[in-house]
Amino acid sequence: MARKDVLFFTEKMDKERVIERITSFSLRDEVIHFGELGIYWGKYTEVEYLKTSYHKQLIKEDFYRQVTIRKSKTAEKILRLLRNG
Repeated sequence: MARKDVLFFTEKMDKERVIERITSFSLRDEVIHFGELGIYWGKYTEVEYLKTSYHKQLIKEDFYRQVTIRKSKTAEKILRLLRNG
């Protein structure tokens, strides 16, 4: 994968609504997974990035300001810290 991001849910978000909206997107060179804490979003190639739903649709959503987005390495480190206390 060329890019991997995690969109962490915030406490007051309507997760079901966010998931419903994102599942309605026409995904291009992308794959998504809905987890308990957030949405894991991968983009296969950097060349197609400007055409992806992540870039073209997600930013326009009203809930976009309520998620916190981290690159996969940062997310992995946060999860490791949470697991190890």
